[in-house]
Amino acid sequence: MRLLIAFSSWSPGGADRTYITPVIPAALDAGWDVHTACSGREDLRPLVQHLESLGATHHTCELAEQPGTGLRYRMSQRRFAYRMTRLLEDVSPDRVLLVLPWASYGLGAMRACSRHGTPAAVVFQLVKSGWLPSWRMRATHDLLSGSCRAVAVSDNNRIILSEMFRLDRQNIELIYNGTNTTPTGNDDARSAARARGRAAAGVRDQEQMLLTT
Repeated sequence: MRLLIAFSSWSPGGADRTYITPVIPAALDAGWDVHTACSGREDLRPLVQHLESLGATHHTCELAEQPGTGLRYRMSQRRFAYRMTRLLEDVSPDRVLLVLPWASYGLGAMRACSRHGTPAAVVFQLVKSGWLPSWRMRATHDLLSGSCRAVAVSDNNRIILSEMFRLDRQNIELIYNGTNTTPTGNDDARSAARARGRAAAGVRDQEQMLLTT
């Protein structure tokens, strides 16, 4: 099996590392041939080098886009569909993992996967209630009801995706963003780091410290 992981980010973000980094070694361990693709922007080069170090074959494809609603945005989706089609022809993947930063991204790439006949899992990382043109919502509904499958990263995101694109909530996969909870380093190193953090925040030994994002 050959997997193509494509993402449309302008710069490295948590979404790319959270979803892409763990998938590559798991897919390779399962015997898959893994390929990645993104913009050739210099900001993304360190991330690309990291993905290549994990064993992925990388392809440069200008998939970075800015969200929009007007005619210029609508026309731009043809360019993204063309680029993605060329990429699919070059790689010939059995499956595509498309990682999107916003719900308003990825229409051209999804269209290319659908027309090429390649099943795609479309991960929507950040989703918020808002207005999208009716043609955009209809097109996305049709694609996510066909060979493309939506993946939400939270219960709330799944609710918004379902309402925005009129999809059956049960047909939207829910895969939470995760983190490695296994402690790294030895006990002494962790204790020293803990003490430095508390001292930097001005927290005394008898006080509790609560962190949130």
